Amino acid sequence: MKTNKSKKFKELKVGDVIYFCNCRGKFNKETILNYLEEGIIPVVSGFQGISEDGYLTTLGRGGSDTSACILGSALKANLIEIYTDVDGMMTADPRIVNNATLIENISYTEVFQLANQGAKVIHPRAVSFAKEANIPIYVKNTMTNSIGTLIDNIKENKKDKFITGITHLSNRTQVIIRYEENLENKNYRVLLDKIAKNNISLDLINIFPTEQIFTIDSNSN
Repeated sequence: MKTNKSKKFKELKVGDVIYFCNCRGKFNKETILNYLEEGIIPVVSGFQGISEDGYLTTLGRGGSDTSACILGSALKANLIEIYTDVDGMMTADPRIVNNATLIENISYTEVFQLANQGAKVIHPRAVSFAKEANIPIYVKNTMTNSIGTLIDNIKENKKDKFITGITHLSNRTQVIIRYEENLENKNYRVLLDKIAKNNISLDLINIFPTEQIFTIDSNSN
């Protein structure tokens, strides 16, 4: 890799590693901006970072998308492009619905709703960084010329359709606990508190005077 010699920076070689995060886990945009000003294009690996204690760590599911949106937000980019193995956000899972079509434009809020209910094209945590900075995201297919999906706030106040897309969550178990069957059970009213203290994640929680209903991942330990 050819680089410009600089008084500020050492000459880079293939394989050199530069840390853009300090030991407090904050993104250091000055370092990357300085390299860009020198005509050096950094290739930043996603999915990882440094914890506040200084330990190298991963960002979890969607970490690569999140890395891209953190970079875009910190660098005040005009646009964030994320390339994946699908054409973009679809109206349904094409593996299940054969005639699912591409969603060309979708709002940040709609992506949150679809992602939280099973859509896996982009992680909602990544979208939150872009939304906060008001930076559009394009989700495109690496292997095709599909126009992809544009995620922005243009559609936030438009209601040109009732349904944008349909998604699903598999391996879910619904639990119904009825009050009349637990009149003498003192744990009934504090059930959700106890579940939370045991770090058990619930979905679709509904509380009624006569019963408590929630769903849980069947694969949870």
